[in-house]
Amino acid sequence: MQLINFLKYLLLTSLIISNNITANNLTNKIKINHFETKDKIKTLFIEEKEIPMIDISIVFKAGAAQSSIPGLANITNTLIDSGTKTYTENQIAENFANLGTSFTTSVNKDFATITIKSLSNESNLNQSINYLTDILKNPIFPIDVFNRIKAQMLQELKIDEQNPGDVAKKVFMKTLYPKHPYGIPSEGTIDSLINIKLNQVIDFYNNFYVKPNTNIAIIGNLSKSQAKQISNKISNSIQNGHKAKNIPELKINNNNLDNYIPFQSAQTHILMGLPTVTRNSDDFYALFLGNNILGGSNMSSILFSEIREKNGYAYSVYSYFSPMQQPGPFIIGMQTRNKEALNAINLTDTLLIKFLKSGPTDNELNDAKKNITGQFPIKTASNTAKLKYLELIGFYDMPFDYLDKFNQKINNISKQDIIKTFNKYIKLESFARIAVGNSKDLLNEANNS
Repeated sequence: MQLINFLKYLLLTSLIISNNITANNLTNKIKINHFETKDKIKTLFIEEKEIPMIDISIVFKAGAAQSSIPGLANITNTLIDSGTKTYTENQIAENFANLGTSFTTSVNKDFATITIKSLSNESNLNQSINYLTDILKNPIFPIDVFNRIKAQMLQELKIDEQNPGDVAKKVFMKTLYPKHPYGIPSEGTIDSLINIKLNQVIDFYNNFYVKPNTNIAIIGNLSKSQAKQISNKISNSIQNGHKAKNIPELKINNNNLDNYIPFQSAQTHILMGLPTVTRNSDDFYALFLGNNILGGSNMSSILFSEIREKNGYAYSVYSYFSPMQQPGPFIIGMQTRNKEALNAINLTDTLLIKFLKSGPTDNELNDAKKNITGQFPIKTASNTAKLKYLELIGFYDMPFDYLDKFNQKINNISKQDIIKTFNKYIKLESFARIAVGNSKDLLNEANNS
């Protein structure tokens, strides 16, 4: 019976992907309803009648940056469905599986989420909401599950230590945010995980998974009045508490920071960048468009064309902005043959200097606008994609018409806007360049510096 329900869920999920991307989805405006629960929890809701499904995400100001203990937010979020006063961990999983409902959790630097996807018929939805609210209201964090999950996470960290890409990511974030919570590894360290106690997990949950730290996002086959009823029921199951403090303001380091870490690997993993933009800044549009040309559009980007296609320095190369509550990083990443690592870094610097000075060509700009505005409706057509945007819009206080105005904002950007905005944020004198691999050239340069 469980298998049949699970297969039904997979079939419905595939239907969502295919049926949600229709002509109406690509042309109609997306109406975001916004209201507060009786407990003043902000709720964003999009009505989508085409598919008999409901997606609900509860967003908490309980990200990794809220704790000075590396990994505490992550393990707390992972353990949320580990057991309640009513059901064991296995019973919770079986309850959702029997309904064909998915239950997931996630955590990033800024916030944590608890998400369900349920059929919209009254019986399935009501039972799914009941199981969800039980998890929120009555978690018990069993010690045996805590010990098992902690052991699994420790094993994963030990595996990460053998991966040059994972090593580079951790060193890169620590270098960019040396005295800031963003520099603390979200997944923790071996030492920090060993020392995390169960009472710290319980305290973190009780302090941060509270009403003043909560937003709710809902999308699917519901009316606005039904969405209000659901959000109020969820709100009633969340404990009272105090609003979390804001993440400390970031002071960007003005020094050029290079770090080469010798590692016995076939490739050198390189990450370059610096903290740049916040999620709710209007500057993001120009940065996003410019980066699409520079390194964000895969095989048509400047970095891919010059570094891989013309010179063969890297197996892959990309760039992106990751805006957060405080300035998030601009990242250029690549994996190169060890002997080409220094050449790849030097060429990247040259290309960046040229882009900061001259920006894109008219053809590059026009092609990028067509690419972004053409793909954006498709990328936001599914309920899952819209839900993720509702999470961001609610948490970061972004405009409620963000989805409708995105393409217009992109089309209004000029070449000079890109040059001006890139120069505002991309300061090569503040760049960090992290390389992990077996490059003799980088080792010699590091020894001579």
